[in-house]
Amino acid sequence: MLVNFNFKNFRSFFDEQNLSLLAGHDKALEENIISISTDLIPGNLGVLRNITVFGDNEAGKTNLLKTLDFMKKMVFLSSSMNICTQNEPFALHEGASLLDTHLEVEIIQNGGFYKYGFVINSNKIVKEWLFRRSERLTPIFKRNLDELQITGLSKNEATLLIPSKSTLFISIADKLNLPIASAIYDVKSFFQSLEFISSPKREYLNLYLENEDRIRMAASILKQSNLGFSDLKLIKMGSYIDAELTQDVYSDNGDITNKKKVRLFQDQNLLGRGIMSIVCILPVLLKALDTGGTVLMNDLGSTLSVHTAGYLQNFFSDNRINPNGAQMIATSSVSMLMDEDLRRDQIYLVSRDNQGRSSLYRLSDRKNVRKSDVYSKKYLKGEYTKRLTDAT
Repeated sequence: MLVNFNFKNFRSFFDEQNLSLLAGHDKALEENIISISTDLIPGNLGVLRNITVFGDNEAGKTNLLKTLDFMKKMVFLSSSMNICTQNEPFALHEGASLLDTHLEVEIIQNGGFYKYGFVINSNKIVKEWLFRRSERLTPIFKRNLDELQITGLSKNEATLLIPSKSTLFISIADKLNLPIASAIYDVKSFFQSLEFISSPKREYLNLYLENEDRIRMAASILKQSNLGFSDLKLIKMGSYIDAELTQDVYSDNGDITNKKKVRLFQDQNLLGRGIMSIVCILPVLLKALDTGGTVLMNDLGSTLSVHTAGYLQNFFSDNRINPNGAQMIATSSVSMLMDEDLRRDQIYLVSRDNQGRSSLYRLSDRKNVRKSDVYSKKYLKGEYTKRLTDAT
């Protein structure tokens, strides 16, 4: 699970930013929190199951998720391609392309707490590090330009393992049979379980096939969502896959007289964008619940009703449904979702200043924000939209 994400100088974010999922002192909605041992995070109050980031169009919401997704791509692809060239330093500041891009996560995976990150400058990896907490943070490996230190290896042995300047050490370390293999596995497992959803994709339907319970749960959710569909099943022939939905046909008296079947992609001109989104998104969410993964959901509520979007937003809060500590980080422009069972520390806001720099801040860090407030109302009045440094 994700605990903190720290980053700077990527896309619209120039200054250092921190996205924290550590719970604050708010006593509301405690079911939205995963309890964490203080051995892993001293003094913590738990980790949030989900957060939602709100902001205007072009404020930087999608860029936030793309930053974390870029970190995942670096971890898995840097050994096979020069993905450093896809780094995007802030474009609206003279000289930003020559400054460091910094990306770091704090995570809990397989019962261990890890801090992993790296720095890119001029399409080269100039620093990389991995720490694990065992009473205190201790290094697993540290890399600085052409120097590499690995726990359990001599300096000369570690020097022989330095990868190219465009390759992360973590990308190749799992192939080297090192004493630190379990820590490498844990970190890569976290990134493997990180899924960025930006649009409905046919390939997501294959996730239903991994676990037959997912299609049953999705059908049940569709019925509860009052979207007019009473059943859902998959159609798969070779590499072709589609979802077949059943609609009830009614008489003038409101009685069900027949059933109509439509296919999600074959008949998409007959269906709304909302049904396309929810049928494709649900298997990704259900897989995360199975595996304890983290979902990055872009633009929640753009194609769904507020009721349905709010249901998905809080899908992860019920421990009976989510016993494995899965998380969802969503972005949205629909301010009414602020009032859908979110704590103050689960609401983030992103805004962009007149120099094009995006800033991220937490609603619970603002002064005079009460649990009894109607957050969406104050947000629409502009009371939360100033940068945190400008707040009084």
